[in-house]
Amino acid sequence: MKHPIWKLFLHLAFCYGFALHNVHASPQSNEPEVRQLWQLLDYVAVDYAGAVQNGSVISEMEYKEMQEFSERARSQVIALPPHASHAALTSIVTRLQQAVARKDPPLRVSELARDANKLLLAAYPFPVAPRCTRRSARPATARPEPVTALSQRGLNRSQSRSPTGSGLGRAHSWHYTR
Repeated sequence: MKHPIWKLFLHLAFCYGFALHNVHASPQSNEPEVRQLWQLLDYVAVDYAGAVQNGSVISEMEYKEMQEFSERARSQVIALPPHASHAALTSIVTRLQQAVARKDPPLRVSELARDANKLLLAAYPFPVAPRCTRRSARPATARPEPVTALSQRGLNRSQSRSPTGSGLGRAHSWHYTR
């Protein structure tokens, strides 16, 4: 035997790792393009109603933008990597482009764009929610004030609490706020 078994094992592990990396790297490498396509389709779904009403153009500038965006969406879908849903996605986006050209009702165009977005997210998933949530400005040790009978009656907390926390306040008198 010319090669020790550990060299063969190392070679197989390297090849497996390389193949695994390539499989997982593909969907993430096209995320910016997919995200932009998703935004284009969403924009058409929302703003088409401001361009066309009752089969006529009400804003020429908006309508030209909708035509451009639907054409760009179609070319971007065609450029996406192969997927089982690629043909269906291409078909929906082509119908969307045709609907914009025919000046179809806004509801129909919106349905087509949203259907295309659903199919796009199913075929080429990417995170739509924020990657992290904003942290509270309050420090971690701060706790919400408990609701007590005193706070419900409108007592001023600084007047009703003593520094020791006994609740006896200034000279044992209660001061109501208005």
